Amino acid sequence: MNLNLQDKVYALELDLNQLYQNKRIRSKVGYTTKDIDRRISGFRMSGNLKGQEHLIKKVFISENILAKSIERIATEIAILRGYEKVNDKNLGLGYTEWFYCSGNQIKSCILQAYKIVNKQIKKRGKNETT
Repeated sequence: MNLNLQDKVYALELDLNQLYQNKRIRSKVGYTTKDIDRRISGFRMSGNLKGQEHLIKKVFISENILAKSIERIATEIAILRGYEKVNDKNLGLGYTEWFYCSGNQIKSCILQAYKIVNKQIKKRGKNETT
């Protein structure tokens, strides 16, 4: 049996200061099974953001079988840290996963989620052997 597991968790950053003055940096946490460039082109941005996909910077990409869980935990961590959600439908598909923060802050949330998941895996392993 050959398994093709290509789930990815990623952090993206969109800095609109190049186009507009006084725009805050926006970052996204997400997970995909597609190529990351295909995922970005599939956002279907609209309004004043239509065609601005080229401004999106890839900050962090990691392949992991638990990418979906890590993305969910990272989103919760970002909310707990107080990062404000953008909730701008012009950002296209997955617009609810964008936050007003830097890409490195979202990357930090993802890395913290990795720690939590690894801790849970180790904890379960110890419980099964006792």
